Amino acid sequence: MRAIGVPVSRAVTGADMGANEADHASGFYPLLDHPTSGTLHYTGMPFTLDGRRVPTKRPPLLGEHTEAVLYDVLGLEAAEVGALWPRALPGTNALRGWVLAPKGG
Repeated sequence: MRAIGVPVSRAVTGADMGANEADHASGFYPLLDHPTSGTLHYTGMPFTLDGRRVPTKRPPLLGEHTEAVLYDVLGLEAAEVGALWPRALPGTNALRGWVLAPKGG
């Protein structure tokens, strides 16, 4: 197809990318611990700052930061959170039995 001027390339899969030893050696695929998935290679940042890789963190668990967002970022009080919770905040359907502790308690 290239011979007739069609710009093409082969499809690269995640397995292809993960098999690139140079990327592993450069730190692009850091090995991180995850509480439910175990120790895995994750995709890092595709750039460096001052010649160093930007630290990569594991992905969060479902609902892991909900409490901090509601109280600390949005500034809600315990009563407001309590009123919202039964209405299934986004991402909380799997956490129906989970109870938020009142802030400071």
